Amino acid sequence: MSIEILALIFVSIGAGAICKGITGMGLPLIAIPVLANFLDVPHAIAITIVPSIVSNGWQAISHRAHREAIDFLPRILVASCIGIVIGTLFLKAAPGVLVFRALGVMLLAFVAIRLLRPNVGLSIDRARAISAPAFLAAGAMQGAIGVAAPIVVTFLNAIRFDRPVYIFVISLIYCSLAVIQMVSYAVAGLITPVNLAESVFALIPVACLMPVGAMIGKRFDARMFDYAVLAVICLMAVRFLTIAA
Repeated sequence: MSIEILALIFVSIGAGAICKGITGMGLPLIAIPVLANFLDVPHAIAITIVPSIVSNGWQAISHRAHREAIDFLPRILVASCIGIVIGTLFLKAAPGVLVFRALGVMLLAFVAIRLLRPNVGLSIDRARAISAPAFLAAGAMQGAIGVAAPIVVTFLNAIRFDRPVYIFVISLIYCSLAVIQMVSYAVAGLITPVNLAESVFALIPVACLMPVGAMIGKRFDARMFDYAVLAVICLMAVRFLTIAA
């Protein structure tokens, strides 16, 4: 591991950690596009796995009092895990340029809908009905490009949970995804001792900077939080379109 690579990891993971502390998401979706400009995509994804497990596990435990707010989490988690296996196989066999472009367009369209028609959303009953196919696709994205946020965030943001419930649900989903992703990548030979060590190193910026984001996030009211989530989605879209160019 060179000093340049460690510095790149610290900056990219640190930026994602601040965003995650504020909104409950953002670590891989910010870090992976930055890292992938200098490393190959499987390497970039592998670096984010350990910090994703730790940061999301910590947030889920911190907000566990809200675990009764959604009753179809088991369905979501099972579908996501199946999707990860499919996505991992895809990552080994095909490039992801077209996927990145499609995600960027989809996310910009979602933000436009939310801004022009802010009352658009999902009822709990409707969300329950479509949760399995939605999170099968989310898991496939996690396995293929290391980021499930385009579907996970869009789905949960449309339900409009309060911030503590939102952070618990999204953190538990992401922690579970990352654990299964690590197992799948290890079986597929996509995790090496070097990038595993780099992933453990990435815990340093997470430990230093995610609490800063959490302190900032506590100052947000519900409307500000909603706009913060939409801002992250816009950032996602720009990153995906840029990396696909």
